[in-house]
Amino acid sequence: MPYGPDLMDALADDLVERGWSAHCISYRRVGEPGGGWPGTFDDVRAAVDGADVVIGHSAGGHLALWAAGAVSTPPRLAVSLCGVVDLYACYSQRLSRDAVVELLGGSPDDVPDRYAAASPRWCGVPTLLVHGADDDLVPVSMSVGWSEHAEVEVVEGEGHFECLDPSSRSWAKVVERLW
Repeated sequence: MPYGPDLMDALADDLVERGWSAHCISYRRVGEPGGGWPGTFDDVRAAVDGADVVIGHSAGGHLALWAAGAVSTPPRLAVSLCGVVDLYACYSQRLSRDAVVELLGGSPDDVPDRYAAASPRWCGVPTLLVHGADDDLVPVSMSVGWSEHAEVEVVEGEGHFECLDPSSRSWAKVVERLW
């Protein structure tokens, strides 16, 4: 698996140093038994229900926003870092070799109910989307498209992975918002 829960360890460590409790969760992934629809979503919902803040990167950014609206006790803040927050655009742009088709088991035409259920919606939870302007894996337009419902910070000179560095300008935007 190319990206596991350790991908955000440095950010979790930074939060702990600042006095927060932080957990990098794992969940069943596509290709693992029970991964994809609905197992991945069940795992994330169970792991973050009752969390004060949820933060995710890339596909995890999608899951953080989705979970904010799917848990029984919503967080006070949902944060997406370079997130894939529009599953329909992800499909139409064929991002990450059709990862959304694997995740949900088909196209929006094949499984429309899954796309509707798995798509993050603004749910009244304060939401921050931070996206590197130079992201060549997830178009910045994904985050900008949420500007009606969220605070969106586009960070010039950063791409897809810089936000995972606690010394990045992207992460500074998150830290500012936490206090």
